[in-house]
Amino acid sequence: MFSSIEVFSKGKNPTRNEDFHGSNDNTIIVADGSTDKSGGSYIFDGKEMTGGEIVSRLIVSICLEADLTGIELSKTLNSRIHDCYKELAPRALQETIFRFSAFFVCAKIIASNLVITQIGDVSYRVNGVELHEDYKEIDLANAKLRAEYIKKHPDDVEGGRKEILKNLKQQFEYQNNPTHQFGYGAIDGTSTPEKFIRVQVLPLNDVQILEIWSDGYFRVADESTIESWEKSYKIVENEDPDKYLRYLSTKSSDDRTILIARMFSAR
Repeated sequence: MFSSIEVFSKGKNPTRNEDFHGSNDNTIIVADGSTDKSGGSYIFDGKEMTGGEIVSRLIVSICLEADLTGIELSKTLNSRIHDCYKELAPRALQETIFRFSAFFVCAKIIASNLVITQIGDVSYRVNGVELHEDYKEIDLANAKLRAEYIKKHPDDVEGGRKEILKNLKQQFEYQNNPTHQFGYGAIDGTSTPEKFIRVQVLPLNDVQILEIWSDGYFRVADESTIESWEKSYKIVENEDPDKYLRYLSTKSSDDRTILIARMFSAR
């Protein structure tokens, strides 16, 4: 069991947050959902939600109820998302632009180990020093294109996003494509190649603290506290609010979530 769990999560839009998180006695998880580029919304669990909100919530729910890790976990998640399409978004079964997807880090206590599954650009840090990030090369390339546009047109930040929108809509050809140079892994209701599934097994006695965060934090915190993570967020907002100078991104802001878990061994 975890001795303590702290979480802070905030959407870039006050009424929306495509990040989601969860925990129980043996599992912690942060999932970052991505809405399909068709821009649609759906009724899920009695509420209107974006595809990103739906998929992040499904992933968290499944991870908390299933004692699975790695490849088997990804297979179960993709199967459930595929079933969700049948009910909510049948066009996603045929057309990639209607798929929603998500990235996540899930850590489970299994026997005397902590088993961590990572797919995509949700990141984690062990004991405040051991950093595990997995940024998408295609995002880095698009972020550079966006930055170049804004530097040439400093009064048109929105134009920078429009400049790369065509690329973003075509990005699905790289998703779960293990042979392409821009290939990256995601949970999207299809199949996530083993190449993109990262698993780390740590003896529980070696772990004192585990931090998991979504990519709305553009700078890693100096200390393992919510206050320090929010301080880092404010530093970035002051230095580069539109994310095209020092902290390059495909957009100016994003949902952000930080989960900090301490282990009984740290007492």
